[in-house]
Amino acid sequence: MSTLHKKTVRAQFWLTPELDKRLEQVLATHERGYTRAELIRDALRRYLDQETEVLGSKAHQVKTFQKHVETLQTQLDAMEQRLIALQQTHLQLSLLVYSILVGHVRGVEQLATQNGKPLPQKSISTQTLLEHALRLTQSGEGRSMLAQILGQGDGK
Repeated sequence: MSTLHKKTVRAQFWLTPELDKRLEQVLATHERGYTRAELIRDALRRYLDQETEVLGSKAHQVKTFQKHVETLQTQLDAMEQRLIALQQTHLQLSLLVYSILVGHVRGVEQLATQNGKPLPQKSISTQTLLEHALRLTQSGEGRSMLAQILGQGDGK
């Protein structure tokens, strides 16, 4: 199994007696012209080829893992965008419901004032409803939108 390439680099190393004995046993199984140096070169070449495959395999695993991470990151980003959209929709619906409720309460208050009748004691005042709506609206943008919607009729 010797190669025909010119060998220009010399390598020297020490072996344990056990490893030397194993080399001799393997060498004895080969044909007569096969030298100890050729056996060592072939063994080293096989080992290095195998290591290259393992390294390639590890590189492939890392690359595959990175692709999985990128896919998960993309999915996470999409979910985050959906969550933000849902939160914005929830905020808009909440603002709409509160503006309708405030309009209703204002109408009831106005009707009671025009008729000269006091509101029932359990009636919710506009101010109470406004305070509750502002408390439930968590974002600064939501507060300003709600205040703007509800403030349109409060200037009296």
